[in-house]
Amino acid sequence: MTSDEQLRQIIQFSKSAPIEPLEAASHVEKHFAITLPATLKRIHRLGGGSSVKVYFDEEWSGCDLHALVTNPFEHYGTDILTAHERLLAQLDQCRAAFRRVIPFAQDGAGAQFCLDYRTQEDPLVAKCDWDYQLLARSFDEFLTHALPEKRPLWTLPPNAISEHEHQQFLSLLPEYW
Repeated sequence: MTSDEQLRQIIQFSKSAPIEPLEAASHVEKHFAITLPATLKRIHRLGGGSSVKVYFDEEWSGCDLHALVTNPFEHYGTDILTAHERLLAQLDQCRAAFRRVIPFAQDGAGAQFCLDYRTQEDPLVAKCDWDYQLLARSFDEFLTHALPEKRPLWTLPPNAISEHEHQQFLSLLPEYW
């Protein structure tokens, strides 16, 4: 698990955004009947308006973390519930398959980084844009792609997900995805 100090090194916190209360995480968890990753909840307690740069497929991608709940006093993107509604609205026929796919961040091109709870209680991390790509086996593994000391070393992600694992993951999606 990543310490608070390590999180402060890899997460860019907005100085103006307030810290999100524990009740915000509980609200999201009750709404989706899930348990959010502990590290994600810690990031929201350390500060809102967070963003992180991660390295996948030989390129850096900056993503802004969605708020846990809407804050009427501060706007720094969208909240998880709204992002989920927008994701479902774009999916038409395969909407039901994505009920347990929860967006937690978005990059500048509109791709959603998601927690995928479809097959297990500890979510996988995927990227959803014009494609659906498995990125990491956990949220903590996702964050290892942002650790500064590993940046010059990566050509493949640590403990890379095999093509077979990726195809098995994609086989769970409806045909018309």
